[in-house]
Amino acid sequence: MAIAVRRAAPEAHVPRLHGMPAEQQCPDNFQCHENEGTSRKLASESEHEWGGSTRFTYSLLRSKPFVEFVVRLTGIEFLLVDAMNVGGGLHLTQSGGSLRVHADFNRLTARYQLDRRVNVFLYLNEDWTERHGGSLELWDRFMTTRKQSIPPLLNRLVIFASSDFSYHGHPQPWANRAHPRRSLAMYLYTNGGRPSSEVDGDPSCAVYNCIPVRLNTHSTLWQSSPDIVSPLDRRKLFEAEAAAARDF
Repeated sequence: MAIAVRRAAPEAHVPRLHGMPAEQQCPDNFQCHENEGTSRKLASESEHEWGGSTRFTYSLLRSKPFVEFVVRLTGIEFLLVDAMNVGGGLHLTQSGGSLRVHADFNRLTARYQLDRRVNVFLYLNEDWTERHGGSLELWDRFMTTRKQSIPPLLNRLVIFASSDFSYHGHPQPWANRAHPRRSLAMYLYTNGGRPSSEVDGDPSCAVYNCIPVRLNTHSTLWQSSPDIVSPLDRRKLFEAEAAAARDF
């Protein structure tokens, strides 16, 4: 399930979001990710470190009217917001960075015992063009077909159900050296109730509060495909192409 909405937030607040760092190695107050699936990604879960417009926009996503809208849209009842923003918040990808196709962690267990059910992304990239890359890709559960490619345009809102095979990412590297790829990410949860259609495994146990399924907790499930290479290799290709262009 995926929805793209061109104008998803007030124009007065989204175009010029303060508190977003420009291109730099690793700004203060950001988590910097460089691993098997992520390259040059910065993330901040701490709202008090953001600018006022960014905080206001994020508060709209977490508001009761918006969550009720997502409930109506998805048909998933009793959705809960994670007040601690685990894995969510402000996401930036610097030039040459990418995110390998994956399915997300399925349960929030450190503080609560909640099932991750819905992903919400609001993109904040002014003057995006196709040459900037970084489009969100949605793949089928067998990783054989790219179902959608969604440009990360300013004010574009994407909402989709999070399951054991809701494979997504932006494997094509971000190529705008002037600004990082910017987005706000929010995840919604339920206290049990995950259906068998969202579980990769024995469907006979995927019922409300089923103990075996609820104990089947996993972290990020990185995927491979014939036309997907690792973020590190993509970054090397990007830097080689950029160097060749400078030398031309």
